[in-house]
Amino acid sequence: TSWLATTETAVQWLAPTAISLREWMGQNPAWGDRALPQLLQELRRLYPVAFSPQMAWATLDQAGLGDWQIQPIHLTGQTQPDLILTLNPAAVAPVAQAIAGKKVTLPNSGPRTFIFSGTGQLLYSDGATTTAQVYRAIADLGEKTPRLVVSAGGRSRLLQWSSQDQKFE
Repeated sequence: TSWLATTETAVQWLAPTAISLREWMGQNPAWGDRALPQLLQELRRLYPVAFSPQMAWATLDQAGLGDWQIQPIHLTGQTQPDLILTLNPAAVAPVAQAIAGKKVTLPNSGPRTFIFSGTGQLLYSDGATTTAQVYRAIADLGEKTPRLVVSAGGRSRLLQWSSQDQKFE
């Protein structure tokens, strides 16, 4: 268990309103053209039995991927919101089974979070880290941009977007 001590006035926890991936893709098809191959690559790394980077959006949407919920929020200071997609194996399993056309067993790896820029670039993935870093929340400390709260090895850390290094650190 990881703890983060704070005072009531020092931090505001942010919980962006979620929309379906289908709705977002309908409003922002260029985002999907760039983000979808990256998402599929990450999913294939986690769940190789079902996902391929070349899959068409229509196939994925029909399998249920379009129902997955994303949270638009400004994390990087850009004009377009960034998007948070957090998945757990229970949400992935029905989609993977529909794509594979058979029952599949997925590793019980816990939730995985992916953060994309408003233009579709993958900015963060705790599915690809070897340090078992896990996204926990978004904290607004009253600064220019909110921070990610992540935990790894029983310790919590706050990560802020670095426009110079183009990553959360």
